[in-house]
Amino acid sequence: MFIKKYLFVFSLLLILSLSQGIAQNVLVDTVRGVVTSGDPAAELVQASIYVYGSEPPIGTVTDEFGNFAFGVPVGRQKLRFSSVGFLTQDVDILAITGKEVVLEVVLEPSLVELQDIEVVARHDKSRPINKLTVTGARTFSTEETFRFAGSLGDPARMVRSFPGVIPANDSRNDIIIRGNSPIGVQWSLDGVEIPNLNHFNTGVGMTGGQVTMLNTNLLANSDFHMSAWPAPYGNAMAGIFDLQMRKGNNQKHEFWGQMGFNGIEAGSEGYFSKNSTSSYLVSYRYSIPDLMEKLGFYSGITPRYQDFTMKLNFDINKKNQLSVIGLYGSSGISFVTSEVGMVEFDEDLLGQYDQRIKIDAKTYILGVTHRVDFTPKTKLTTLLSFVRSDTHMPVDTMSLRQPNAEWKTLWDEQALEDKYSLYSKIEHRFSYAFLPMLTRKEVSVCGEFIHNTGKI
Repeated sequence: MFIKKYLFVFSLLLILSLSQGIAQNVLVDTVRGVVTSGDPAAELVQASIYVYGSEPPIGTVTDEFGNFAFGVPVGRQKLRFSSVGFLTQDVDILAITGKEVVLEVVLEPSLVELQDIEVVARHDKSRPINKLTVTGARTFSTEETFRFAGSLGDPARMVRSFPGVIPANDSRNDIIIRGNSPIGVQWSLDGVEIPNLNHFNTGVGMTGGQVTMLNTNLLANSDFHMSAWPAPYGNAMAGIFDLQMRKGNNQKHEFWGQMGFNGIEAGSEGYFSKNSTSSYLVSYRYSIPDLMEKLGFYSGITPRYQDFTMKLNFDINKKNQLSVIGLYGSSGISFVTSEVGMVEFDEDLLGQYDQRIKIDAKTYILGVTHRVDFTPKTKLTTLLSFVRSDTHMPVDTMSLRQPNAEWKTLWDEQALEDKYSLYSKIEHRFSYAFLPMLTRKEVSVCGEFIHNTGKI
């Protein structure tokens, strides 16, 4: 008894001492990256970065190559990037201990000539990343997908808070933009047009689902277009999600795990070699209800889904870059309507009947992008991609009036869509002297080869 009391008192003192030590030391996370100029002709020297609202101020400046690294207190922080002759830019981040935050920030030259006064331009989130977009678009960060109420880390659920956007159904993430059909929404991931980036795809032409296949931990700042999108976009009538994946950490290997509405997740990022700046970024997620059922903790109607996402970035040399993205998603669910209290009455059969519904959907995505910088103002981007959407939804029926009745196939939908795309774009920037929105000229050559097969 004396030994137990001694161990209890010792453990209590140890916990109190550790808690006091943690409270006295503020946890910090490393934030690093590179700051570059949006105009190659405008030289950017020692841009300043600091944590907005910190007291005492926490910040640093970039080196001669635009690189920076410093410690930031953990939590949601706002970083302010500024330099003389450039527009100030704010970036929201979520700092987590043990995981570095890597940023790539481009500062646009200011058209205001500074004399005896200082002009500070606030970051406007209504300004999209795509400079050819004049109106009808908004940029959003990965951190925002977790801050909006009910977003669940899903961009399609997050934009429901935007003006003119409403949900089509609370159980799915289909959205109605200014009265347009959800079928008119287009998804684009690193330039690859994808019919549907959601699990439980119920057929060709649908653009939503119950759970997103996107892992927002792998996304960079992206654009959401609601109208008047530029010429490079197409095949959409309602809106466009122009999503960009971030690069992996090219200086350190990192691993993470996470559990939430979208499933249990494990991921990793890092470098291939210490002598290069190439990097990898991978993530895998699995359905929590399916896992609980396999472990014997749950039984019933179980949604099954899993997805694997990757991005490989290769810096071949100073002028050539190659990136490879891949995504695999699989989902399925099966249930009998009587199990969920949905038995229907059929007047023709003069009785009740039961239905058995099964949904299986698979998505395969592979995209390869090569970019070559001929000059600081001229670059060529070529994208080759393959997207497959495979859905199968059989529906069986059985009369409850007949004894020993058997299931009969009511209808069986099988749809397979393969899409091969080749897209090439050459871009030349003349000057930032007068109107930045109108001084970039773009010539695009795009070819798409689509093969569809369907059976109902």
